[in-house]
Amino acid sequence: MKVSVIIPVYNAERFVREAVRSVLQHEVVSEVLLVEDGSKDESLAVCKGLAAEFPRVRLVQHPDGGNHGASASRNLGIRSAASPFVAFLDADDLFLPDRFDREKELFAADPALDGVYGATGVHIHDAQAKGLFEGRFSSTLTTLRVAVPPEDLFDAFMGLSGILDLGHFSLIALTMRKTGLDRMNGLFNESLAMSEDGEFIYRLAYYTRLAPGSIAAPVSLRGVHVANRITRDPDEDRSKRNMFKVLLEWAGNSALPDRYRKKLALDVAYYSLRCANTPEEEREAIRLVREAPGVLKRIDALEAASSIIFGRDSLLDRAARSVLRGLFRLVWLFRSGAPPVARSRISPVR
Repeated sequence: MKVSVIIPVYNAERFVREAVRSVLQHEVVSEVLLVEDGSKDESLAVCKGLAAEFPRVRLVQHPDGGNHGASASRNLGIRSAASPFVAFLDADDLFLPDRFDREKELFAADPALDGVYGATGVHIHDAQAKGLFEGRFSSTLTTLRVAVPPEDLFDAFMGLSGILDLGHFSLIALTMRKTGLDRMNGLFNESLAMSEDGEFIYRLAYYTRLAPGSIAAPVSLRGVHVANRITRDPDEDRSKRNMFKVLLEWAGNSALPDRYRKKLALDVAYYSLRCANTPEEEREAIRLVREAPGVLKRIDALEAASSIIFGRDSLLDRAARSVLRGLFRLVWLFRSGAPPVARSRISPVR
């Protein structure tokens, strides 16, 4: 097994050397591709130094030397990779010593397997980031809580499998055969500034066979610091809305079955309600709800609709939301004894 590890590098002079060292500990890694993305700090000089120091490290740049974003950089890395397998790491993240142990076993046992995913932990770079991370996330482990067969994974991500608390996996714990990526209808979507990895993993689960590796313990660590996207996405709902819009367009263009298109339309309507904060966005959200009224089965969607109709935090809005919450609790007490726990969806943060 030979693996090309793709590391997009943008303003990461503080972190990239440690990331590269964590990759080079693995004998299966035949090359580390540092895709320098037009950094404004000294990242390019650091990358050049690493390429000169380590024979397995190769510097890759966009033809114009400019900044094109994480998606374009990963796509360039995939096109440049020379090994039959590829894995991904961000320049502020780390691989652990057992990163490829299960991957080697699973790929050797099943030649038809396209990819293996595992669990991800966190590596806190500074105290301020620790507080920001703990304010957004309840656990340091990112993983699928259920071992899902490859043929059922896309339905599970779509929320159509009956699994209520699936969890998600991170790109930095994924290893792919390049032949599997060849079957993708496009690689990373370069129009998305956030949630591009989540959108990619949804489509990956549809086109390829992905199996769980080490999902109980982390094989990679996500770097957490005040400058990265984990701690500074100011509008996660808007990022998710944009991701699901792109997925809905893909589902229509690719003639996916109706059940998938309907579910994605619900997701677009839901996140449009949650992030609407201009009159134009509010009108668009109401239009989407009319096309996908099933979204109003969710109490938080009903509350968001109330805020649009009556005016956010107006007396009527507060009264309507209070009544809705009371009715919702009564319905679920009669049905099952307790309100449902919200489902986890695939992470859009990296």
